[in-house]
Amino acid sequence: MSDAQRTAPPVSALAGIRVAELGEGAGLAYAGKLFADLGAEVVKLEPPGGDPLRRMPPLVTPAPGVQESGWFAWLSTNKRSMTATPARAQAVLAVSDVLLDGRPVAEQLAPATGHAALRAAHPNLHIISLSWFGLSGPYRDFAATDSVMRALAGLVKNTGPVERPAMMPDYQGFAPQGLTAFTAALAALWSGTAGRMFEISAHDANVVIAEYQAVITFAPGPPEQRRGVNRWHPTFPMGCYPCREGWLGITVLTPDQWRNWCDLLGQNDLAEQPRFATSPQRLESADELEALYGPILLTRTAREWFEEGLRRRIPLVMVPSMADLLAEPVHQGRGAFATMRLGTAEFRAPVI
Repeated sequence: MSDAQRTAPPVSALAGIRVAELGEGAGLAYAGKLFADLGAEVVKLEPPGGDPLRRMPPLVTPAPGVQESGWFAWLSTNKRSMTATPARAQAVLAVSDVLLDGRPVAEQLAPATGHAALRAAHPNLHIISLSWFGLSGPYRDFAATDSVMRALAGLVKNTGPVERPAMMPDYQGFAPQGLTAFTAALAALWSGTAGRMFEISAHDANVVIAEYQAVITFAPGPPEQRRGVNRWHPTFPMGCYPCREGWLGITVLTPDQWRNWCDLLGQNDLAEQPRFATSPQRLESADELEALYGPILLTRTAREWFEEGLRRRIPLVMVPSMADLLAEPVHQGRGAFATMRLGTAEFRAPVI
Protein backbone atom coordinates (compact mmCIF):
# COMPACT_ATOMS: atom_id res chain seq x y z
CA MET A 1 0.00 0.00 0.00
CA SER A 2 1.45 3.37 -0.94
CA ASP A 3 1.79 6.19 1.53
CA ALA A 4 -1.28 8.28 2.18
CA GLN A 5 -1.13 11.85 0.93
CA ARG A 6 0.78 13.88 3.47
CA THR A 7 1.18 17.52 4.40
CA ALA A 8 3.78 19.05 6.71
CA PRO A 9 2.72 18.74 10.38
CA PRO A 10 1.86 22.18 11.78
CA VAL A 11 3.59 21.42 15.09
CA SER A 12 6.00 18.77 16.35
CA ALA A 13 5.03 18.45 20.01
CA LEU A 14 4.96 14.65 19.70
CA ALA A 15 8.08 14.24 17.59
CA GLY A 16 9.83 10.97 18.41
CA ILE A 17 6.63 9.14 19.41
CA ARG A 18 5.87 6.10 17.25
CA VAL A 19 2.27 5.00 16.80
CA ALA A 20 0.81 1.97 15.04
CA GLU A 21 -2.77 2.28 13.77
CA LEU A 22 -4.31 -1.16 13.23
CA GLY A 23 -7.86 -1.95 12.14
CA GLU A 24 -10.72 0.09 10.77
CA GLY A 25 -13.04 2.92 11.73
CA ALA A 26 -13.24 6.69 11.60
CA GLY A 27 -12.65 7.06 15.35
CA LEU A 28 -9.46 5.03 15.05
CA ALA A 29 -8.31 7.05 12.03
CA TYR A 30 -9.05 10.34 13.79
CA ALA A 31 -7.04 9.33 16.87
CA GLY A 32 -4.13 8.48 14.57
CA LYS A 33 -4.55 11.77 12.71
CA LEU A 34 -4.25 13.75 15.94
CA PHE A 35 -0.95 12.02 16.68
CA ALA A 36 0.34 12.47 13.13
CA ASP A 37 -0.62 16.14 12.85
CA LEU A 38 1.19 16.83 16.13
CA GLY A 39 4.43 15.35 14.87
CA ALA A 40 4.32 11.68 15.87
CA GLU A 41 5.36 8.99 13.39
CA VAL A 42 2.15 7.10 12.59
CA VAL A 43 2.07 3.92 10.52
CA LYS A 44 -1.38 2.91 9.32
CA LEU A 45 -1.62 -0.87 8.93
CA GLU A 46 -4.44 -1.48 6.45
CA PRO A 47 -6.17 -4.77 5.62
CA PRO A 48 -5.53 -6.33 2.18
CA GLY A 49 -7.48 -4.30 -0.37
CA GLY A 50 -7.23 -1.15 1.73
CA ASP A 51 -9.22 0.49 4.48
CA PRO A 52 -12.97 0.61 3.58
CA LEU A 53 -12.87 4.37 4.30
CA ARG A 54 -10.88 4.75 1.06
CA ARG A 55 -14.22 4.33 -0.73
CA MET A 56 -16.24 6.65 1.49
CA PRO A 57 -17.73 9.81 -0.14
CA PRO A 58 -17.02 12.59 -0.81
CA LEU A 59 -14.81 11.33 -3.62
CA VAL A 60 -12.14 13.32 -5.45
CA THR A 61 -10.36 12.58 -8.72
CA PRO A 62 -6.58 12.39 -8.20
CA ALA A 63 -6.04 11.12 -11.74
CA PRO A 64 -8.19 10.60 -14.85
CA GLY A 65 -10.60 7.73 -14.29
CA VAL A 66 -9.63 7.34 -10.62
CA GLN A 67 -11.73 8.29 -7.61
CA GLU A 68 -10.60 8.25 -4.00
CA SER A 69 -12.12 9.40 -0.75
CA GLY A 70 -11.35 12.96 0.28
CA TRP A 71 -12.61 11.97 3.75
CA PHE A 72 -10.01 9.20 3.99
CA ALA A 73 -7.28 11.51 2.68
CA TRP A 74 -8.04 14.05 5.41
CA LEU A 75 -8.04 11.37 8.12
CA SER A 76 -4.71 10.06 6.80
CA THR A 77 -2.68 13.28 6.65
CA ASN A 78 0.93 12.87 7.74
CA LYS A 79 0.64 9.09 8.15
CA ARG A 80 2.55 6.32 6.41
CA SER A 81 0.46 3.42 5.16
CA MET A 82 1.16 -0.23 4.42
CA THR A 83 -0.75 -3.49 4.08
CA ALA A 84 -0.93 -5.30 7.41
CA THR A 85 0.72 -8.65 6.78
CA PRO A 86 1.62 -10.51 10.03
CA ALA A 87 5.33 -9.90 9.49
CA ARG A 88 4.90 -6.19 8.81
CA ALA A 89 2.57 -5.74 11.77
CA GLN A 90 5.05 -7.40 14.13
CA ALA A 91 7.92 -5.28 12.78
CA VAL A 92 5.95 -2.06 13.27
CA LEU A 93 4.71 -2.99 16.74
CA ALA A 94 8.24 -3.89 17.85
CA VAL A 95 9.34 -0.26 17.49
CA SER A 96 6.05 1.47 18.47
CA ASP A 97 5.21 3.30 21.68
CA VAL A 98 1.44 3.18 21.16
CA LEU A 99 -0.93 0.78 19.41
CA LEU A 100 -4.30 2.20 18.39
CA ASP A 101 -6.25 -1.03 17.93
CA GLY A 102 -9.50 -0.84 15.96
CA ARG A 103 -9.76 -4.48 14.96
CA PRO A 104 -12.97 -6.45 15.57
CA VAL A 105 -13.49 -7.26 19.24
CA ALA A 106 -12.96 -10.98 18.63
CA GLU A 107 -9.50 -10.32 17.18
CA GLN A 108 -8.56 -8.00 20.02
CA LEU A 109 -9.45 -10.73 22.53
CA ALA A 110 -8.21 -13.79 20.61
CA PRO A 111 -5.43 -15.75 22.39
CA ALA A 112 -3.01 -15.64 19.44
CA THR A 113 -3.64 -12.10 18.18
CA GLY A 114 -5.16 -10.30 21.15
CA HIS A 115 -3.87 -7.93 23.76
CA ALA A 116 -2.55 -10.56 26.14
CA ALA A 117 -0.24 -11.91 23.44
CA LEU A 118 0.78 -8.40 22.39
CA ARG A 119 1.56 -7.39 25.98
CA ALA A 120 3.71 -10.48 26.41
CA ALA A 121 5.63 -9.75 23.21
CA HIS A 122 5.86 -5.97 23.73
CA PRO A 123 5.63 -5.15 27.47
CA ASN A 124 6.31 -1.43 26.98
CA LEU A 125 3.65 -0.96 24.30
CA HIS A 126 0.65 1.17 25.32
CA ILE A 127 -2.48 -0.42 23.82
CA ILE A 128 -5.55 1.74 23.17
CA SER A 129 -8.52 -0.40 22.18
CA LEU A 130 -11.25 1.30 20.10
CA SER A 131 -14.59 -0.40 19.46
CA TRP A 132 -18.27 0.45 19.25
CA PHE A 133 -19.21 -0.77 22.74
CA GLY A 134 -15.99 -1.83 24.46
CA LEU A 135 -14.45 -5.22 25.12
CA SER A 136 -16.87 -6.21 27.87
CA GLY A 137 -20.50 -5.70 28.81
CA PRO A 138 -23.85 -6.64 27.24
CA TYR A 139 -23.30 -4.71 23.97
CA ARG A 140 -19.79 -6.02 23.32
CA ASP A 141 -20.71 -8.23 20.36
CA PHE A 142 -23.30 -5.91 18.80
CA ALA A 143 -22.79 -4.86 15.19
CA ALA A 144 -23.16 -1.10 14.89
CA THR A 145 -22.88 2.02 12.79
CA ASP A 146 -22.21 5.57 13.91
CA SER A 147 -25.96 6.30 13.83
CA VAL A 148 -26.91 3.20 15.84
CA MET A 149 -24.27 3.94 18.46
CA ARG A 150 -25.35 7.57 18.84
CA ALA A 151 -29.00 6.53 19.08
CA LEU A 152 -28.14 4.18 21.96
CA ALA A 153 -26.19 7.03 23.57
CA GLY A 154 -29.34 9.17 23.71
CA LEU A 155 -28.26 11.70 21.08
CA VAL A 156 -30.96 11.12 18.45
CA LYS A 157 -34.46 10.78 19.86
CA ASN A 158 -35.04 14.49 20.53
CA THR A 159 -33.46 15.77 17.31
CA GLY A 160 -35.32 16.82 14.17
CA PRO A 161 -38.79 17.85 13.03
CA VAL A 162 -41.73 16.63 15.09
CA GLU A 163 -43.67 15.35 12.07
CA ARG A 164 -40.88 13.19 10.65
CA PRO A 165 -38.56 10.45 11.96
CA ALA A 166 -35.57 11.43 14.06
CA MET A 167 -32.61 12.88 12.21
CA MET A 168 -29.84 10.31 11.75
CA PRO A 169 -26.87 11.91 9.96
CA ASP A 170 -23.87 9.59 10.02
CA TYR A 171 -20.28 10.19 11.10
CA GLN A 172 -20.59 12.45 14.11
CA GLY A 173 -19.66 10.10 16.94
CA PHE A 174 -16.18 9.33 15.62
CA ALA A 175 -14.69 12.58 16.97
CA PRO A 176 -15.47 12.04 20.70
CA GLN A 177 -14.15 8.48 20.46
CA GLY A 178 -10.98 9.49 18.62
CA LEU A 179 -10.29 12.38 20.98
CA THR A 180 -10.87 10.17 24.03
CA ALA A 181 -8.48 7.55 22.66
CA PHE A 182 -5.87 10.23 21.93
CA THR A 183 -6.20 11.65 25.46
CA ALA A 184 -5.85 8.20 27.05
CA ALA A 185 -2.74 7.48 24.97
CA LEU A 186 -1.16 10.79 25.98
CA ALA A 187 -1.86 9.99 29.64
CA ALA A 188 -0.16 6.62 29.23
CA LEU A 189 2.88 8.19 27.58
CA TRP A 190 3.05 10.93 30.22
CA SER A 191 2.91 8.39 33.06
CA GLY A 192 6.33 7.02 32.12
CA THR A 193 5.31 3.51 33.21
CA ALA A 194 5.44 0.24 31.29
CA GLY A 195 2.78 -0.51 28.70
CA ARG A 196 -0.76 0.32 29.76
CA MET A 197 -4.11 -0.71 28.35
CA PHE A 198 -7.15 1.53 27.76
CA GLU A 199 -10.54 0.43 26.46
CA ILE A 200 -12.32 3.19 24.50
CA SER A 201 -15.97 2.59 23.69
CA ALA A 202 -17.48 4.91 21.07
CA HIS A 203 -20.78 4.53 22.90
CA ASP A 204 -19.32 5.58 26.26
CA ALA A 205 -17.48 8.52 24.71
CA ASN A 206 -20.75 9.80 23.22
CA VAL A 207 -22.87 9.15 26.31
CA VAL A 208 -20.78 11.88 27.97
CA ILE A 209 -22.18 14.36 25.43
CA ALA A 210 -25.70 13.50 26.59
CA GLU A 211 -25.04 14.51 30.20
CA TYR A 212 -26.98 17.78 29.79
CA GLN A 213 -30.03 15.93 28.45
CA ALA A 214 -29.74 13.45 31.32
CA VAL A 215 -29.86 16.27 33.88
CA ILE A 216 -32.87 17.86 32.15
CA THR A 217 -34.74 14.57 32.61
CA PHE A 218 -34.87 15.25 36.35
CA ALA A 219 -35.74 18.96 36.06
CA PRO A 220 -39.22 20.17 37.00
CA GLY A 221 -41.67 20.97 34.26
CA PRO A 222 -42.83 19.12 31.14
CA PRO A 223 -40.75 16.09 30.08
CA GLU A 224 -38.05 16.55 27.48
CA GLN A 225 -39.25 15.69 23.98
CA ARG A 226 -38.58 16.30 20.30
CA ARG A 227 -39.98 19.79 19.79
CA GLY A 228 -38.89 20.47 16.23
CA VAL A 229 -36.41 22.58 14.31
CA ASN A 230 -34.91 25.46 16.32
CA ARG A 231 -36.43 24.14 19.54
CA TRP A 232 -33.82 23.33 22.21
CA HIS A 233 -34.97 22.94 25.79
CA PRO A 234 -34.82 25.07 27.85
CA THR A 235 -33.55 28.08 25.84
CA PHE A 236 -35.73 30.04 23.43
CA PRO A 237 -35.21 31.68 21.05
CA MET A 238 -32.19 29.64 19.95
CA GLY A 239 -31.54 28.47 16.41
CA CYS A 240 -30.88 29.60 12.83
CA TYR A 241 -33.38 31.74 10.96
CA PRO A 242 -33.52 33.10 7.39
CA CYS A 243 -33.03 36.81 6.75
CA ARG A 244 -33.43 38.94 3.63
CA GLU A 245 -29.93 37.74 2.79
CA GLY A 246 -28.23 34.92 4.67
CA TRP A 247 -29.13 33.19 7.93
CA LEU A 248 -28.84 34.41 11.52
CA GLY A 249 -27.87 32.24 14.49
CA ILE A 250 -29.69 33.37 17.64
CA THR A 251 -29.28 32.58 21.34
CA VAL A 252 -31.42 34.52 23.80
CA LEU A 253 -31.28 33.27 27.38
CA THR A 254 -30.96 35.93 30.10
CA PRO A 255 -33.62 38.55 30.95
CA ASP A 256 -31.36 41.32 29.59
CA GLN A 257 -30.84 39.45 26.33
CA TRP A 258 -34.58 38.94 25.97
CA ARG A 259 -35.32 42.64 26.55
CA ASN A 260 -32.60 43.68 24.10
CA TRP A 261 -33.84 41.18 21.53
CA CYS A 262 -37.37 42.57 21.76
CA ASP A 263 -35.99 46.11 21.42
CA LEU A 264 -33.95 45.08 18.38
CA LEU A 265 -37.10 43.78 16.69
CA GLY A 266 -39.17 46.79 17.68
CA GLN A 267 -41.38 44.56 19.84
CA ASN A 268 -40.80 46.01 23.31
CA ASP A 269 -44.31 45.04 24.40
CA LEU A 270 -43.25 41.38 24.32
CA ALA A 271 -40.63 42.01 26.98
CA GLU A 272 -43.31 43.30 29.34
CA GLN A 273 -45.51 40.21 29.14
CA PRO A 274 -45.04 37.90 32.16
CA ARG A 275 -45.83 34.79 30.12
CA PHE A 276 -42.61 35.33 28.12
CA ALA A 277 -40.41 36.16 31.13
CA THR A 278 -38.36 32.95 31.16
CA SER A 279 -36.85 30.75 28.47
CA PRO A 280 -39.04 27.70 29.32
CA GLN A 281 -42.14 29.90 29.09
CA ARG A 282 -41.02 31.25 25.73
CA LEU A 283 -40.31 27.73 24.48
CA GLU A 284 -43.91 26.73 25.25
CA SER A 285 -45.02 29.69 23.09
CA ALA A 286 -42.45 29.11 20.33
CA ASP A 287 -44.98 28.95 17.47
CA GLU A 288 -46.57 32.24 18.51
CA LEU A 289 -43.24 34.04 18.93
CA GLU A 290 -41.71 32.74 15.69
CA ALA A 291 -44.80 33.88 13.80
CA LEU A 292 -44.13 37.38 15.15
CA TYR A 293 -40.41 37.77 14.60
CA GLY A 294 -39.91 35.47 11.59
CA PRO A 295 -41.27 38.02 9.08
CA ILE A 296 -39.35 40.83 10.81
CA LEU A 297 -36.03 39.03 10.32
CA LEU A 298 -36.73 38.90 6.57
CA THR A 299 -36.65 42.70 6.38
CA ARG A 300 -32.85 42.96 6.91
CA THR A 301 -29.74 41.02 6.02
CA ALA A 302 -28.06 38.71 8.50
CA ARG A 303 -25.10 41.10 8.67
CA GLU A 304 -27.34 44.05 9.53
CA TRP A 305 -29.02 42.10 12.33
CA PHE A 306 -25.65 40.83 13.55
CA GLU A 307 -24.16 44.32 13.78
CA GLU A 308 -27.21 45.68 15.58
CA GLY A 309 -27.11 42.71 17.95
CA LEU A 310 -23.46 43.38 18.82
CA ARG A 311 -24.36 46.87 19.97
CA ARG A 312 -27.03 45.40 22.23
CA ARG A 313 -24.80 42.57 23.53
CA ILE A 314 -27.04 39.85 22.11
CA PRO A 315 -25.22 36.61 21.14
CA LEU A 316 -25.98 36.52 17.42
CA VAL A 317 -23.90 35.12 14.56
CA MET A 318 -24.07 35.19 10.79
CA VAL A 319 -24.34 31.58 9.63
CA PRO A 320 -21.54 31.18 7.08
CA SER A 321 -21.52 29.10 3.95
CA MET A 322 -18.52 26.83 3.56
CA ALA A 323 -17.02 29.34 1.10
CA ASP A 324 -17.49 32.10 3.70
CA LEU A 325 -15.87 29.94 6.37
CA LEU A 326 -12.80 29.19 4.27
CA ALA A 327 -12.38 32.87 3.41
CA GLU A 328 -12.84 34.13 7.00
CA PRO A 329 -9.75 36.18 7.96
CA VAL A 330 -9.65 34.83 11.51
CA HIS A 331 -9.40 31.25 10.20
CA GLN A 332 -6.86 32.19 7.56
CA GLY A 333 -4.74 34.06 10.09
CA ARG A 334 -4.74 31.13 12.51
CA GLY A 335 -4.09 28.52 9.83
CA ALA A 336 -7.29 26.64 10.63
CA PHE A 337 -7.57 25.23 7.10
CA ALA A 338 -4.91 23.70 4.88
CA THR A 339 -4.78 22.63 1.26
CA MET A 340 -5.01 18.87 0.77
CA ARG A 341 -3.41 17.45 -2.36
CA LEU A 342 -4.30 14.01 -3.64
CA GLY A 343 -2.64 13.48 -7.00
CA THR A 344 -3.87 16.32 -9.19
CA ALA A 345 -6.87 16.98 -6.93
CA GLU A 346 -6.86 19.77 -4.33
CA PHE A 347 -9.31 20.72 -1.62
CA ARG A 348 -9.31 22.67 1.62
CA ALA A 349 -9.90 20.97 4.96
CA PRO A 350 -9.46 21.64 8.71
CA VAL A 351 -5.90 21.17 9.92
CA ILE A 352 -6.98 19.00 12.88
